[in-house]
Amino acid sequence: MKILVRSPNWIGDMVMSTPVVRALRRKYPDAKITVLSRQKIAPLWTCNPDTDEILQIQGFFSTVKQLRKNSFDLAVVLPDSFKSALMVFMAGIPERMGYATECRGFMLTCRIPVSDGGFRRKHITDEYLDIIRPLGVEKPEKKPVLNVTDAGKNEAEKIIRENNLNSSMLIGISPGATYGPAKRWPEENFIRAAREISDKYRARILVFGSREEAWLAGEISSGIGKTAVNLAGKLSLPGLAAMISLCRALIANDTGTVHLAAALNVPSVAIFGSSSPVWTSPLGETTSVLYQHESCSPCFERTCRKNDYSCLKSITAEHVMSAFEGIMKKNAS
Repeated sequence: MKILVRSPNWIGDMVMSTPVVRALRRKYPDAKITVLSRQKIAPLWTCNPDTDEILQIQGFFSTVKQLRKNSFDLAVVLPDSFKSALMVFMAGIPERMGYATECRGFMLTCRIPVSDGGFRRKHITDEYLDIIRPLGVEKPEKKPVLNVTDAGKNEAEKIIRENNLNSSMLIGISPGATYGPAKRWPEENFIRAAREISDKYRARILVFGSREEAWLAGEISSGIGKTAVNLAGKLSLPGLAAMISLCRALIANDTGTVHLAAALNVPSVAIFGSSSPVWTSPLGETTSVLYQHESCSPCFERTCRKNDYSCLKSITAEHVMSAFEGIMKKNAS
């Protein structure tokens, strides 16, 4: 049996979709499971032990042609976009499962209805797992599944050598959020918390981020001082996973990095702004979630409609430090 899984497009969503692939692997242990992913996310799927093959989306029609050649038996479409369903429909995959949204129901052979109230009412991993429940998947594990690869380890070892980090306690911070400023805790708060952690624990602070966030990581690294190492844009996704796995803890916004930490069992403090922890909280016992509910939240907006970002600003450095101390004590015992 040849199964195609159309991956979500964001790092965090991808991590939270890995239980689907694990459930398919357990249901069909002899199947060949292929993941179809956008190029930016595809390298991270090499960290998933249940994936046999990774195909990268190129152009629409060239990808359809490639899918036709593979003669898949089943397609599990995790994104709810029209285009993602159209692609597997045009590829002629005989069985196609996904949510019946965006007027795409006619392109699916197994149409999953959206639960009452729509999306975002329960955890996104449950939303993904609901797609494959008609296959008879029972009591699937919700814990995300990622491993550190050899290539990732090599990247991490190089960073360790270049920055003389061998004997240091490493604490990661992830101050960016690709989605927008409504998910970004204020820079000055990250600086204050990181400096306090550095002083108290004699730790080195690793500042993670994408290439597009290098300016933000640079400003925060400068504010922290000589104990900070700016790694924004300097790591592949497998390399990022490997570096996070070496950290004693992570402080991050609701972004992909904190979900990597959860999958790798790294204790973390997750700061939520416009999004909802009901929907996308990191899955695991090592995460402390901070969320300040406002009358307008969760709004899921990229920028604050009131332009005051009160949901983020009301979470203080003291709140984060208290949560950080909590996860450090819990995981020291």
